[in-house]
Amino acid sequence: MKEISIKIDDDLYRRVSRKIEDIEGEVNQRVTEYLESVNGDDDNIVAAKARMLELFNETTNFSVGVRPTREEMHER
Repeated sequence: MKEISIKIDDDLYRRVSRKIEDIEGEVNQRVTEYLESVNGDDDNIVAAKARMLELFNETTNFSVGVRPTREEMHER
């Protein structure tokens, strides 16, 4: 496991030094969650993209059909 160091103001550290042990686990969890979120796609998104690509590659002769003329589109 890797460790990350952060720098904070001395005054801030003095003010929270008594609570550091209480919040250390929460800070670690939040930093981990943040890094996971900026890392990119999660497993579900990767799987969905792979499935979409598979479906796209399997689809052949797909077309939208005959395009109507302007007159046909505005026919009442």
